Amino acid sequence: MAKRGRPKSKPIPKWNPKYSKLSVRAALQNALAESSGGGDLSFNDKKIIKQVLTECDQKVLDDQDKITLEE
Repeated sequence: MAKRGRPKSKPIPKWNPKYSKLSVRAALQNALAESSGGGDLSFNDKKIIKQVLTECDQKVLDDQDKITLEE
């Protein structure tokens, strides 16, 4: 009997397999903490990290769309 409903979508890779999202976040936090000198991150630092990760996600999704359109 045939399966009904919508087929399962393929998983979308969001990151370069050499880097995880957590390792990128940790690297950003370390760099910002060293530059501020205090060690604690300010609200603006956290906002920058979130913005960078969002932009990276969008770039990967855009590239994924280009690959899909070429096929």
